Amino acid sequence: MIARLRGLVIEKTPNLSIVEAGGVGYAVHHSLATFGALPPPGHEAVLRIHTMVREDAIQLYGFATAEEQELFELLLLVKGIGHRLALNALSGIGAGDLAHAIAAGDIRAISRAPGIGKKTAERMVLELKDKVEKLPWAMGGMAAPAPVSRPGGLEGDARSVLANLGFKPAEIDRVLPPVLKRLGSGAELDEVIRACLTELGGKG
Repeated sequence: MIARLRGLVIEKTPNLSIVEAGGVGYAVHHSLATFGALPPPGHEAVLRIHTMVREDAIQLYGFATAEEQELFELLLLVKGIGHRLALNALSGIGAGDLAHAIAAGDIRAISRAPGIGKKTAERMVLELKDKVEKLPWAMGGMAAPAPVSRPGGLEGDARSVLANLGFKPAEIDRVLPPVLKRLGSGAELDEVIRACLTELGGKG
């Protein structure tokens, strides 16, 4: 089982990148946060890996931090949440904010993640609240879990995700309004982020 991968980034996209190690190119699925932490193609990256083994496939899920991997693996314990949906949740909110939202029982904030509806968010709180409260990195230094609801709806969420990926306000202001106008009010957060990243050419 692969637990860690170190190699050159060959291709880099918002949800899947190829990392070459020992002459082999590994396809690694990841969140937008890990995408933002990856260096440009041609540079070396180190990723923590969660390996999923099935009869017909072996899939790798990469993480820039131990905290994100830990929360990802907790999410997989929730009924109805698979690997892709867990990554969607981490991409839409981020590991720290998602942990706080689960601990606070903030259903509204959790359900803002792409593909996470109210019932799934409620199950996450019910099944993970106690576990998340035991994570030192998630709760350390907090008098109480902080709600993470963001003002501004889809635009506010998109701005927050892009800022967390390292883009400057001026860059976000340049691409986000036209992307929102083009995609319309029915667009999903991950769709907006991917369109913005295409316009920005990827971080780095």
